[in-house]
Amino acid sequence: MKTHLTERFAKSVQPQGPRDLLFFDDEVAGFGLCVDASGARAFVLSYRVAGRKRRLTIGSSPDWSVTAAREEAKRLKREVDAGHDPLGRRIDARKAPTMRDLIGRYLSEHAVHLSERNRSDQASMLRKLVEPDWARARSPTSCPRMSIASSPRSH
Repeated sequence: MKTHLTERFAKSVQPQGPRDLLFFDDEVAGFGLCVDASGARAFVLSYRVAGRKRRLTIGSSPDWSVTAAREEAKRLKREVDAGHDPLGRRIDARKAPTMRDLIGRYLSEHAVHLSERNRSDQASMLRKLVEPDWARARSPTSCPRMSIASSPRSH
């Protein structure tokens, strides 16, 4: 259903039954408010990329104002128009290997070619100095600004 989304509307709409309700904005195509059966509200953007229909959650209603979510939807639509898939980018970032994965891969694929002493030293340093702070961080390809300066121990 198309309607003009406002703060008052977002706060007043109530869930009706076990199904989610979806109200699309009349100003920005694909931008809408989803109200689930429990009453939780989230702003979404529906779009197509490469013939595939996607629905990206922008944020929850109390955390995002209608105006801010609408501006974010406009920005995301510009990305889609440029040929990018914002939801696909989020999914890829979640699937990116962690530093723990990369350390394990380095030790199993590359460190095996080193001398025993060198391999032992590198494994020890990686496991004791790098892994405790960076184990759950995603790989640098998904986080290009990752550096030693932003390590928790450097503060």
